Amino acid sequence: MGDLALRVSVEQDTLGRFLNFLQVVGQSRIIEELQAQRGQIQNQISLQRDQLTALQKSNLIAEQMVAIEQKRLELDLLKERRDENERAERTAEMSRLKYLRNVLAEATLELESLKADLDGHVAS
Repeated sequence: MGDLALRVSVEQDTLGRFLNFLQVVGQSRIIEELQAQRGQIQNQISLQRDQLTALQKSNLIAEQMVAIEQKRLELDLLKERRDENERAERTAEMSRLKYLRNVLAEATLELESLKADLDGHVAS
């Protein structure tokens, strides 16, 4: 019986070592899978961080473009107002010139009339 007990003990010990080996192999695989998942998660985090950075840059560029467009519209509005003011000034100047031309024409007619009167008095 001693041999049988020793044999069973050795087989159990071998089986136990084999089971321990399988457990270690299984745990190693689980650890490797967890490390691979961790690496994937870190890659996803890095990718999302890069995407967020790119999105922030894109938003900044969009904001700058909006600001530039607003400034351009403001400048266009100022130019339009300046042009309107210049047209109003030219219109006012034209009105003054027409008035002065009419005054000058009336004064010229008056002078010619007075000259004609003087010539008529001198001739008589």
